[in-house]
Amino acid sequence: MSFPIVRQIRCQEEAHAVLAAARANNDSLIHPTHCVTRNGEIIGAASIGAVPLLLVWNHTEKVRAADSLHLKRVYDAIMETKGAPRHFVACNQHSPYNAHMKRFGYQPIWTTEIFEGGT
Repeated sequence: MSFPIVRQIRCQEEAHAVLAAARANNDSLIHPTHCVTRNGEIIGAASIGAVPLLLVWNHTEKVRAADSLHLKRVYDAIMETKGAPRHFVACNQHSPYNAHMKRFGYQPIWTTEIFEGGT
């Protein structure tokens, strides 16, 4: 059996086919940039450096609620200047903000863990 082939997605139709294959396999991949195929069949995909993700730390005793709302507006503006008016925010389940994220306009998309990689 041959090894899978990884190549950059070249068009919207190909991105849609990758997303459809992922959904059919019960996966919620977003923003795919690379398609994984074997013998012409889509068997996977990767989103490499394409997910606009905001990671934030606020001191639990020194950042007030009003500060948080101000910072949200600032972070949204920064993300927009970087070309990502829509973005994702990782929020720990134990964070005091987690219970308020929906009121801030965010919708949960999946429960997952994020692991650090690389060499």
